[in-house]
Amino acid sequence: MSHYLFQTRIEEPIYLEPRDMSFLRTRVSEAETQAENFECQIRAYEAQISELMRHRDARLVEIASCRNILSPIRRMPLEILSKIFQLSCLPDDGTWSHRYNLSSKVYAICGVCVAWRKAFHGTPRLWTKLCLNRKKHHKAFWGEVEYIHEWISRSGSLPLDFYLDISLERGPIGVASQSPSSYLPILSLAPSSLPLLEDVSFNVVDLGYDDFPGKIDVFSKAPKLKHVEIDFFEPSILERLRLPMEQLTSLKINDCEDLELFSDNPVVYVDILGQCKNLVYLHIELPWDDAFIRSCNNISIFFPALKSLNIPCYETGDGLYILSCLTTPLLEDLTLQYCGQKSSDIVAEVTDFQRRSAFVLSSLTLDSFNGKEFTEHLITMLSLFPSVHSFRMEEIFGVNHLLRALTCVEGDLNSILLPKLTHLALNQQRIAIGDYQLELTRMVFSRWWLGEASDLGVDAYDVASHSNKLVRLKNLTLRGFHYNIALISELPGLEVYYEAPRANRE
Repeated sequence: MSHYLFQTRIEEPIYLEPRDMSFLRTRVSEAETQAENFECQIRAYEAQISELMRHRDARLVEIASCRNILSPIRRMPLEILSKIFQLSCLPDDGTWSHRYNLSSKVYAICGVCVAWRKAFHGTPRLWTKLCLNRKKHHKAFWGEVEYIHEWISRSGSLPLDFYLDISLERGPIGVASQSPSSYLPILSLAPSSLPLLEDVSFNVVDLGYDDFPGKIDVFSKAPKLKHVEIDFFEPSILERLRLPMEQLTSLKINDCEDLELFSDNPVVYVDILGQCKNLVYLHIELPWDDAFIRSCNNISIFFPALKSLNIPCYETGDGLYILSCLTTPLLEDLTLQYCGQKSSDIVAEVTDFQRRSAFVLSSLTLDSFNGKEFTEHLITMLSLFPSVHSFRMEEIFGVNHLLRALTCVEGDLNSILLPKLTHLALNQQRIAIGDYQLELTRMVFSRWWLGEASDLGVDAYDVASHSNKLVRLKNLTLRGFHYNIALISELPGLEVYYEAPRANRE
């Protein structure tokens, strides 16, 4: 019988004697008694383990609580913590827009702990920017605006920067996915509805909806509105939009490139500019057609406070140009964009503009000018502004001609261009082609003039002979040029920023 007890598998029939059956029953009884004893012991041990685990968890909670109290973040002043929150919410590219999903970052920070949530909620300046667009915040455009009310209330009395995109998504057949009636009421608010508004930016593509307001007065009585930027392909927005032009200090208008749309009523632009008496900054890009130029030629627009002007130079059939109607006695920063106007006409217009305004320019930017074809006229133009200390050229063609014009020639100090130049920037988006390394090096040394260029084979100048005529070049920016920057990067007193052509960086 005993040999059956240790077999895991029995395949043949078993014939038991009465004593064998008694023996097996006794073994079963004894095993059941032992199993019950083991079960009792297990329950006792489980109770002890449960108690031990409870004590362990209590100690872990105590440890976490103590570490929480000891955490350096708990001892950080609220002002510093709030500053960290503010920096962590900045866009990666540093540009605020309706596309930036600010709310996701805010909710992530507030979800860390109660203390952080209270600190964030209790700091009004962290709620002074609100970015909304239909794609990421579609519920808000359908009326679920409770969190927007909370957001605005947490900003307190501080000014709110509101970035709003209400553009429509269109299908392949040009049908709008949603009527603008759900959000156009904001444009129909009373003129006194935005008492703290300081800055507004529009990007208008299409006003072809029946329910779009014919007149937009909501901004007309915003007492603090100073900065306006308008990008549009629909010129009639300016006829509908009523702005307090007389109180604006900054205005930027980028119009459509469609002359047929633009020429519908070009006089509206003249009227707007005539109202902007307190502008400090003006950037205007319009497809100047002959009708507009003729409108400007018969009037005089005086900007008594304007300090910065960015304007294109278009060629027109009548030989009339926008600068001919402007007078800006306090102008300090001028940007001219080359758009086809003859170089001789540009110089004549700028000369007359400077003579009429008598401004003292400190910064000049020329965009997309051809140095080779424009050299003689460029020299004439630059000679008008001996006070300029910052000169920048964008998208340069024929760079060697420009470099030669800027190079100081020993013995001819009276004809030096831009004698007060301290900051020079040459920016090229396309890869600059040509052998300009020697010309660039010679120009830099001629304006740095410390007399240590002999090792490079470049003529040095006597410091004393330049000291009463020139201001030393202090800052040089080069973008998009193939250049051995080591030639000038170690010159004492000269800060150099160099960015290789994109093809090289990649």
